[in-house]
Amino acid sequence: MVSGLMSKINKSIIVLRTSIPELSSMKQKSCDAIVAILGLHYSDVDSVVVNSLQDLKDVVARKPDLVFLGLKHLLVKDESNKDITKKVWVSKYLDEFGINYVGSGSDAIKLDYDKPASKKVVLKSGLKTPSYFVANKDQYSDAKSLPISLPLFVKPPSTGSGEGIGPESVVRTFESFKKQVLYVNDNFNTDAMVETYLTGREFSVAVFESSVAGMLISMPIELVTEKNKNGDRILGKVVKNEDNESVIEVKDGTIKDAVKKLAEQVFVSLNARDYGRIDIRLDSNNIPHFLEANLVPGFAHTGYFCRAWKMNQNLNYEEMVLYAIELGLRRNGVTVVDDNYDAKILSLAAEAALLPTSSKNVAISASKYNQITLYKG
Repeated sequence: MVSGLMSKINKSIIVLRTSIPELSSMKQKSCDAIVAILGLHYSDVDSVVVNSLQDLKDVVARKPDLVFLGLKHLLVKDESNKDITKKVWVSKYLDEFGINYVGSGSDAIKLDYDKPASKKVVLKSGLKTPSYFVANKDQYSDAKSLPISLPLFVKPPSTGSGEGIGPESVVRTFESFKKQVLYVNDNFNTDAMVETYLTGREFSVAVFESSVAGMLISMPIELVTEKNKNGDRILGKVVKNEDNESVIEVKDGTIKDAVKKLAEQVFVSLNARDYGRIDIRLDSNNIPHFLEANLVPGFAHTGYFCRAWKMNQNLNYEEMVLYAIELGLRRNGVTVVDDNYDAKILSLAAEAALLPTSSKNVAISASKYNQITLYKG
């Protein structure tokens, strides 16, 4: 528990989630846990289920000091043509009405959602990601016509949680390639994203902005699954749902540094904000490659994001939630004054910025926010 807070901070915070499964980034259990924690420290905390544009309008009308996002977008009918469904990006909508929220802006979240687009940005930044192309079921006639040589990895371009991914995602023949592209086309109503299959180890990196402008705190974990019948280790939907993968600490210093560096570079290249999760896989030469980003990560206790925080920083769930909230509130000039809590946050910032943590009194101000002042001692 975070101790030392004598009274609640006078701020209103709304935690948003949706009950539409395919749009949700936060389950009810996680939402309840976050609300319970924030209710101990802030004067006005509520959760709202947002399933429609009107629900979002009602949130804006309340003018909260901060919104905690548990979804990326809504699907609404076009007012001029009810046969057309369009996306309403929640962060963009909040921006339009001057409502502060924790997490990335809509431009970054759109890249999170659109995997080919995010890879394009990453490549343009000179960073490593598997070679890729987008394919439909009738586009290629034989293996020689493919832009990239087999073996390949085929997946939907905009799903999460391993949706649409399984042992069949790795294709080694043109026939299996056609079959898997058809599967994505038919089941997800979209073209398939196809990329070079990397055989190396897989990592997920939680990234937080620190209180020091331009500094990032990255926390990698390694994800290990049993080999399937084809000899591949694939983090698909079944594996994730059954929690069959092992989450382990990254102990190899060279690999850890390389993975952290790439995750931070990707976070910056996508223009992400506050926090996010970057997935990375090694090639056969142990070179890290960016796979995809999740800039609205789930805050479940057992999720990769939370486990990365706990495994790397040895801080608890409450401290992680409060730190995420502070990143958003500091844009409005909130000052953290609790000694115990602030000392831990300061240690994270110091680790990222290589600042000394032993000084008795420390004040850090960063031009990136309107006002950020941390006090220790």
